[in-house]
Amino acid sequence: MLFQRHIFLQTLRACVFACLFFVGILLIGNATKDLLRLVTNGQMSFLFSLKTLLMLIPSVATHALPLGLVAGVLATVGRMSARNEFLILQASGVSMTRIVAPIFLLGFLASLFAMGVNLLYAPRAIHFYRKSLRDLAFQDPMRFIRPNYFIKDFPGYVLFVDDQAGSSAIGVHIWELDACGKIDSFLYAASGEFFKDATGLLVMLSHGMTERYGKIEFTPSPPIYFDNFILNLTNKTSTDGKDWIKPLKHYDLFELMAVLMENVDPEFSQEKRRAFIAANYVLQRHIASAVAVFLLTAIAIPLGIRMKRKENSAGTLIALALVLGYYFLTVAVSWGQANPDFRVDLAAWGPVIGFAAVAILLFILRSRGK
Repeated sequence: MLFQRHIFLQTLRACVFACLFFVGILLIGNATKDLLRLVTNGQMSFLFSLKTLLMLIPSVATHALPLGLVAGVLATVGRMSARNEFLILQASGVSMTRIVAPIFLLGFLASLFAMGVNLLYAPRAIHFYRKSLRDLAFQDPMRFIRPNYFIKDFPGYVLFVDDQAGSSAIGVHIWELDACGKIDSFLYAASGEFFKDATGLLVMLSHGMTERYGKIEFTPSPPIYFDNFILNLTNKTSTDGKDWIKPLKHYDLFELMAVLMENVDPEFSQEKRRAFIAANYVLQRHIASAVAVFLLTAIAIPLGIRMKRKENSAGTLIALALVLGYYFLTVAVSWGQANPDFRVDLAAWGPVIGFAAVAILLFILRSRGK
């Protein structure tokens, strides 16, 4: 009907503007954190940084969509409630279900869009973004070697140099990290030179020492001294071998399904069980986040009716509170990954179930006129 199309278009317009606003805010935050430092230090050109930043849009959209959708729904519904449009339509014999049906439809379509982005485009975009930054560090390493600064642009390593003289670094400290991000070995050299190699970087070190740390106790082994040593810092983001570093959170749907199928074990060995739970948690979190978009829309409808305000600031604050509350719960669930016996993949649906209960409660109270 005509009024339903009007409500749908009004809500869609408000949600699009709100989503664009939050996408811009999140992009600026990422630019400030990662790219602005590289541009100001001359480590990256402005055009390359702009291109790299645009790669983040699919990933940023997954966080901006629920914020923009809730803010847009609250603004539209609150404005209609303030103008008594709901009362007029109900007095004309239109049920509340038919009135809010276009908003539910918009929330459902947004949920489907979020699911596609979460499972396919966002993981690829964020991985391509991180890979571009790391590949840039390997292409021109001396632009990233800065004195008195912990350098984490080379995956699997943390570097620190005391000073720099042309193409040479003075006082080179290198920490090698294992798969869990813990220190596996430490190396110090009085000087070093960095050269680009087919597989990454070659670091020619002079007059130094190296030591390894125990796996159980964090105690170094007796140091080994050397006069000259060549260290190969492999670019693990661009190789196709077993050393290819790609976090599970950067896996798309097909890669996650491959991991799940690979670790399905009828005997449920401990190692495969942990790998299965880890991959399934990422998959379930992506799906649950998309479902949460629809539930947040359902919660915003009765809240907007109760607000009866034309101002958008209150709606924006409520949207922030709702979405941040959901993200806090998801982060709390992720803490369970430290316990291998905890089914964190199933617990990923806990916040969604909680928000579904809140939405049902709000509509029950609304139907009773409270």
